[in-house]
Parts: sequence; C-alpha cells; structure tokens
Amino acid sequence: MSAVRKKSTTDPKSIGPSLCVTELVQLTQLGIPLEHVTWPRVTITPSQWLCIRHTMTCRNSASTSADRCSVVTVFNPQRSVPQTYKVEARCAKLNPDKPLLAITDQSALYLYSTRTKKLLHKSRLERELVYWSWVSPSTLGLVTRDAVFHWDCSSAPTQPVFMFTLHERIRNTELVSYIADPGLKWLAVTGLFQEEQVVSGLVQLYSVERRVGQLLPGQCAHLCRHQFTGQLYPSQLLLLADRGPAGQRPEGRLHLTELGPPPATGGALRGPIAETLEFFDPLDKFDFPVCVQVSSSQGLVYVLTKCGVVHLCDLETVTPLCLHVVCPDITFAASITPTCGLMVVSRNGQVSW
Repeated sequence: MSAVRKKSTTDPKSIGPSLCVTELVQLTQLGIPLEHVTWPRVTITPSQWLCIRHTMTCRNSASTSADRCSVVTVFNPQRSVPQTYKVEARCAKLNPDKPLLAITDQSALYLYSTRTKKLLHKSRLERELVYWSWVSPSTLGLVTRDAVFHWDCSSAPTQPVFMFTLHERIRNTELVSYIADPGLKWLAVTGLFQEEQVVSGLVQLYSVERRVGQLLPGQCAHLCRHQFTGQLYPSQLLLLADRGPAGQRPEGRLHLTELGPPPATGGALRGPIAETLEFFDPLDKFDFPVCVQVSSSQGLVYVLTKCGVVHLCDLETVTPLCLHVVCPDITFAASITPTCGLMVVSRNGQVSW
C-alpha cells in the first residue's frame, strides 16, 4: 500500500522502516464532495477531530425540491459518528478540547455549542480576517492582512485584543498557519509565496514578553515544550522545516532552537541545530514541508511534506531516522494521536495514520 525510503544505504546510521500506514476513513464515503477536500475547508484539531466545510443536498421543507446547502461536518474518525450542521460560513474552526464551533463571515465572528447548537458569543473585527485558528482551548488567534489579534472566548463576550503587527514581507504572502506555545508567550505566523517557480516560506516569530519579533525562512513551524535528557526543567522549543529556492532544492532542513528565558538552572540556552531532510525522486523538486508535529514523550519529530512523505526525526538532535510515503496524493493536514502516531488528511479524501 505504501513505500518506505531510507536516508541512504551508505549511511551507517540508517535504520529499517519503522512506520506503517492504516486508512481510517474515506471522506467521500461520508458524502463529502472530493472538490471540497482541500485546505482550508478541512482542518484537524490536536485531539484528532476533523472539521469539514462543504455542501450537500438539503430537502426544502416547504416543497418537494432539493437544493445544495452549506454545512459543516465534525467527527473523530476513531470514536464518533459524523455530525452535520447547516451553517452559512466562510470558514469554520472546531475547538481543540471543548464542544465549540467558531464560524466567520468576513469580519463577523460567532461561537456555537455543538451540543445545543446555540449561539454563545459573537464579535466583530474592524478589518478583514485573512487567517485564524484556535491557539488555546479558550482563545482564537485572528490574523488580518497587517496584524494579529486574540479573542478570549472563555467567559463573557469580549472584543479581540491586538497582539502584534505583521512584518511587511509576510504581508505579501499567503498566510497558512498561526500557532502559539501553551502559555501564549511565543507566537508564530507562517506565509508561503512563489520563488523561482517553487514554493518558499517565511515565519514571523514573536515574543509577547519582550514585544519583539523575528522573520525566519521556513514553510512550517511548531512550538512545544520538551525536557531534554539530563535537564531538570522543560525547555521551550521552536522547530522549523524549510526547503530553499530552486538552486538549493535538493535538500531541506529541520531546525531546532531553544527559546528564552534561560533555564532555571542558570545554564545557557541550547544553540540552534539543524539537520538535512532529503528529497530523492525527480518529482520531489516541487515538494516542500507542510507540517511539523512533535511527540515529546517519544522524543520524535514528524515532518510531513506536500507530496505525502513523512520524515521521522529524533527530537533532541533533529537527526533524520527514516522516510515513509503515507499517501501518493497531496497531503495538507496532520495531527499527533494519543498513541504517538500521525493522523494525516490527503487531497484524495483519505484519512490515515
């Protein structure tokens, strides 16, 4: 069903295949049109819930006619029956931990309970929303063309709060990701753009405490905490996956940086380290990383590429361990499962791990 590719048969550190692929569900079998299995119509939460915005045939109660209507389907492929809600929305985001569904139409924001289907909160941005995501169970991150805001949905209705201004260079990209560390002290926006007929990326990293930002090359990023071997306290980490312009396309890079402040022990921060991500076949010249996920308990990093390849790396050294083709089609969404596997959504409608 899938192929495995090692780093190099001449590399003494190469190991045998260590990943297997199991298809969980085919989205088209749930009535979801294949043309709607795309980014950003399909999203996946850290708790492996899928949220899909699509159309379906709806019976008109006032007549015998049937029309196409806009709906949102949410479900967990491992443990739930799909639930469908009829909503007119430009975009929908399922809360990672709570039964909440956020929807937007340009600058209007609405928060619904998926259990009662009642409207809980609503708000409005004065600027057009370009990208958004849940950055915590109670906070929505809202990215406009020139700034980032946070909307606290935990209690009484509040207005979005300004966080930081986007760098001029990243404003001219297609914004594809906004993430935060668990404490909401480090924030990162990712944008993609065409460069020399390939896709390149920029990541704007921002420190809330220091109120400073930095622009870094990369097509995807991940913020996490991990306690290194021999270390007394966990460290705040930034992982970046990047594949440069056409002249540098044969290889990609996985970067790991320990973010401040220094550990409580008083030791210096771990310096930036990087390792090579190999791309082999002729078609790989157009491939690039689209997602970085971390399993801290297993000490592993998963780097997923657009062409359906997973690079499995060691977390503490970012050393590549093996490659695995999880799907022959385009992949665009992934999440770590509780069993330390990677759930992946592909353009052909396949959800696998």
